[in-house]
Amino acid sequence: MKTLMIMVSLFIGLTGLVMGQSSFSKNDLQAIKDNFKKQEECWNQGDHECYVEAYFPSENVQTVSRGGVTKGYKNILASYKRGFPKEKMGKLHFDNFSYKKLSRKYAYVVGRFNLKYEDREKPRQGWFSVIMEKIDGQWFMISDHSS
Repeated sequence: MKTLMIMVSLFIGLTGLVMGQSSFSKNDLQAIKDNFKKQEECWNQGDHECYVEAYFPSENVQTVSRGGVTKGYKNILASYKRGFPKEKMGKLHFDNFSYKKLSRKYAYVVGRFNLKYEDREKPRQGWFSVIMEKIDGQWFMISDHSS
C-alpha cells in the first residue's frame, strides 16, 4: 500500500509538471503571436530586414524549405532577398496556427502562410513549423521549416 501511495504521488507530481509546461502564460503566447503579426506587416511593406528580425541573429539559426537548409541569420536574409525580390513579395497572411509550449524557453508553432499576388486569383499557400526559443525575455525563431 505504501508503494502504491508513493507511485500515485509521483504520478500526480509529474502530471502537474508536464501539464504546467504545456500551457503558456498570456504574455508569452501574445509575444509569439505578435512575432508573426510583425512578420506579416514587415513582409507586406517589402522590408526583408524587418521580416527576419523574428529569427535569432546567430549562425545556428536555420530555415528548411524545398531549396534545402539555410543556416545563419545573414544567409537567411540573403535567401529571402534572392527568392522574393520586393516586386515579387505579394501580400502575406498567416493563419491556422497551433501553439505548443515545450518548456519554459521553447515553443513549437505550426501554421499556414498565404501569399496573395495581384496577377493570381488564388493565393500561394503552404505550411510551416517553427521552433522558438525565449532568449533574454524575447521569443525568437531558431528553426523554421516551410513547404
